Amino acid sequence: MVVFSTSLCFISGSGQERANEVSDDFQRLYYTANDLYERGKFEDAIQVLTRITTIRPDWALAHNALCVSYTRGGHPNRAIRACKRALSLEPDFANPYFNLGVIYDSQGRDKEALVALRRAITLQPDNPAAAYTLAGVFVDLDMPEAAIQEYQHVINDYPNYENAYYGLAALHYKLSDYKGAAETLQKVIRLMPNNIVGRTNLGFVYIAQRKFREAVKILSEAIRRDPSAAEAYQFLGCAYFHLDEKKRALEAFQSAVQLQSQHAESRYFLGFVAMSLGKRDRAIEQFKALEALDSVLAKKLYLIIYQDKVINVDQARRSP
Repeated sequence: MVVFSTSLCFISGSGQERANEVSDDFQRLYYTANDLYERGKFEDAIQVLTRITTIRPDWALAHNALCVSYTRGGHPNRAIRACKRALSLEPDFANPYFNLGVIYDSQGRDKEALVALRRAITLQPDNPAAAYTLAGVFVDLDMPEAAIQEYQHVINDYPNYENAYYGLAALHYKLSDYKGAAETLQKVIRLMPNNIVGRTNLGFVYIAQRKFREAVKILSEAIRRDPSAAEAYQFLGCAYFHLDEKKRALEAFQSAVQLQSQHAESRYFLGFVAMSLGKRDRAIEQFKALEALDSVLAKKLYLIIYQDKVINVDQARRSP
């Protein structure tokens, strides 16, 4: 998840002092860029910030804001140049280091991300987003112990920073430590009882542990709290299928598809369960929809539907 330490707002410390040094006209322009950015008009924000940095090339805060806008506007290389320009003007400015770390991480430049994020944390130790992003870099570098330590550091110091729980749970799951993943997600649910993502992910982990009844219970609660939780319906369908409650599984997958019609996995499972119940027409309907969404899953469902007779794809498309 890409998170920036600032959303084009004035920051504390030397950056704020620099902001106070510029004229009222430049501050008004900066706030205009901020408003454009917050409304998702990144290209317009870039134009305003470019104007500012052209006239006031020594304002590090504006270059950093330009970095953020370039990144959200899909121009990562320009963003990197803007961040480096900000740092050339103010070497101890933490935000550009953090933003560089995020950009490098998104590009798979893990070692460069590591250096930038460590520098950001040195300059700004109270930035949980930097520590969280650093943990993700450790995961990418196959350094799980360091990643766990960093995630735990964020959780201990910032117990309401929920992304750290998800990152730690995902790492435990990756390491096949399903117990650790479940315990981490249970903590975030205790802290935030209305948390739907935590409940949905816990249901997924319970399925991996083959605790299907527990999965049904937690996923049903997630859906009760948020009837639009499509992923919870998908996992609920999986849990019901493992319990051999195929009609309930079919209903759950159907709900997932109704909520998220472009989700290929839900359509695949819906077709799969439909076939297991002898509902061939419904399975064929999902196969046809899958062709435009995921050719690999479409082929898998095709083989399940037509395993009992020789038929080519064109014939399958023409089937009722």
